[in-house]
Amino acid sequence: MNLSLIENVNYSASQSDSLSVIIRFHAGASLELLAEALRSLKLQNQDNLEVVLCLQNCAALRSSIEGTVSEIWQVTPPRMVVIEQPAAQGEDFRSAMLNAGIKNSTGRFVSFLDYDDVLLPEFHSKLIARLQASPSAVAVCGTGCSYGGWKSGKWLETRSDKFFEYGKGKFDLLKSNFIPLHSYVADTSKFERANWQTSESLSRFEDYLLLLKVAAQCEFDFFYHNQVLCEYRIRDDGSNSTLQGKEHASAAEKEQWAQAFQHIQDLKPSLIFQISARELEDFITAGQKSEAECAALRQVNKDQESELGLLRQALQRKSVVMLSKFLAMFSHLRSVAKSNR
Repeated sequence: MNLSLIENVNYSASQSDSLSVIIRFHAGASLELLAEALRSLKLQNQDNLEVVLCLQNCAALRSSIEGTVSEIWQVTPPRMVVIEQPAAQGEDFRSAMLNAGIKNSTGRFVSFLDYDDVLLPEFHSKLIARLQASPSAVAVCGTGCSYGGWKSGKWLETRSDKFFEYGKGKFDLLKSNFIPLHSYVADTSKFERANWQTSESLSRFEDYLLLLKVAAQCEFDFFYHNQVLCEYRIRDDGSNSTLQGKEHASAAEKEQWAQAFQHIQDLKPSLIFQISARELEDFITAGQKSEAECAALRQVNKDQESELGLLRQALQRKSVVMLSKFLAMFSHLRSVAKSNR
């Protein structure tokens, strides 16, 4: 792994507003999408900014990427930390790149932005303000999900919807992940940064494990969870690694996701969450409510089955009556036919 810096005199890690944004990019990915992501980052108007670019097999693209950064920022580019990770054919270092990005970032605040997603202009200012005004270490926003493709130099959306609306609190993460990687900012002054790492054996759900690791250490702020401040983009050519938006995912892809999820499920019992009595009470109440709803649903299904059984019996009786009438009519017609011979 190779590391290099492009310094900027405007950046100071010691200042309380220092921000590091970690971006992953791999060979074969679209430079146009990366430029779009960087432009959305430029619109954040964060002066004390460090961009940590984690590149896989991109040595040949290095000058093009740096040129794109210079073109977007022009006068005052951010401090750049460039991490190059060579990989053999078929190797996937997405988890290693996340870990390397965190390890080599220096800002108090840390967020993530994959090359094919974008942030809305107020993303950092709103979430950082929440963190500065509260004891929470992670601030979460809502995520818009846009389906479409990059055509004629711009993103053309075919449809959109809200992404992962079902989660409402930190402990919902224990069930499944509802917080995309680029939808939160972490204040690393409020937890043990050295313990904030994911498993490098994972090539799927690596961001989920990263989130669980920080959730076990600190509090979350969900004030902006119902306000969309970033966008998750699903390409209609099926080239995203996620299964979402893929109508015909292969059995191998599904198995890869299933194995990664099971790996995280196996790790969950070892995570120790700090929880207040009130949070525990809310968590238990929510579980009891969920169980009650499931019981009610089972009763509805049972009642429906009973109604269907009665309906089947009625139809069977009706069929018997109809058959009897048909046989009687057929017998009458035969008698008439005989009498007319």
